[in-house]
Amino acid sequence: MNTIIPNDNNNKQLNFAITRFFKDNKIGYILKQCNFSKGKGFSCIKVFQYIFMLVFTLQ
Repeated sequence: MNTIIPNDNNNKQLNFAITRFFKDNKIGYILKQCNFSKGKGFSCIKVFQYIFMLVFTLQ
């Protein structure tokens, strides 16, 4: 399966840094307090994290 963002070393490092940022700053907890929710599918935090990553990969 093809992915939108290529799996090279730079993107792996960026993904790790963003994941660490989200955990360290409790972004999931903040989103939950703001009633950020959706019906089904991927978790809200993963969707938000993906959008956040797209900003830094300039796509």
